[in-house]
Amino acid sequence: MKITDLQLQKKRDTRYNVYVDGEFYAGLSDETVARHGLYPGREVTAGELEAWRQESRDKFAFASAVDYVAKKRCSEREVFDNLTRKGYPPEAAAAAVAKLKDYGYLDDRAYALCYVDEKMSDRGELRLRAELRQKGVEERWIEEALSRPLDFAASAEGVLKKYLRGRPRTPAVKASAFRHLAGRGFDYDLIREALALFFEDEED
Repeated sequence: MKITDLQLQKKRDTRYNVYVDGEFYAGLSDETVARHGLYPGREVTAGELEAWRQESRDKFAFASAVDYVAKKRCSEREVFDNLTRKGYPPEAAAAAVAKLKDYGYLDDRAYALCYVDEKMSDRGELRLRAELRQKGVEERWIEEALSRPLDFAASAEGVLKKYLRGRPRTPAVKASAFRHLAGRGFDYDLIREALALFFEDEED
């Protein structure tokens, strides 16, 4: 087997299209091409080609992961899922996540703490817990983030006040307000306490 051509990609100037025996084989990173001294006419083995392909694939996956976390705060699961949706195999996605963790770009404990602090103004503990689970955060980090002294009563009051703006204080509105707060993830007792602040009749 022989490398017959190397062509720099037009849209990605850090990748080369590699042709082996006259046929396209794969896109390799410029780093892989330079590190292994690849050039047209070089004899190669199938094992070497596959190793270079995987090396470049892992590099591309990591670069994609860095771009993703640069745009927003993410959990480990979110980064992994984003990479696999783009077509990277699970092992490449896992390697990229591990590397980001080593570099300090991913930390699910810190993510859970920040997520709760940023989102609790308009949602309750039940919803926050469900959302963090959906994002793949470990239960221990979720529990730590939610076991701190957090004023969900004030959050429920704020959400309810906004919801009731311009609405009459009728039994029907009270019922719909209850459903609204429940949908935001507040527990039964907090909902009852919040409703009591705005409705005279506390009994259902």
